[in-house]
Amino acid sequence: MKIDLRADLMSQDHTGYTWSLLEDAPDPSIIVPGALILAGEEGDPDDPVAVCRVVELEEINSHMVVRFEILPGDIEDYAVLVKRHNVNV
Repeated sequence: MKIDLRADLMSQDHTGYTWSLLEDAPDPSIIVPGALILAGEEGDPDDPVAVCRVVELEEINSHMVVRFEILPGDIEDYAVLVKRHNVNV
């Protein structure tokens, strides 16, 4: 599965949000506050992946930190919603 941001979904920082680095995004241009993304490990099909909302970006020690919240439900739940409402993607 293609993801938007490689991340350890169990890593939270002092803000309480899950985080990763912008450099871990195959296409950093889509990682903006408010964006819905797929985040998680890439490679093994059993690796966890989640639908997330980007909360903020902050530069720390020359790296752009991406903070995001993991949204409830499975990816398949969101696909069903899109399909049910005939959303063109």
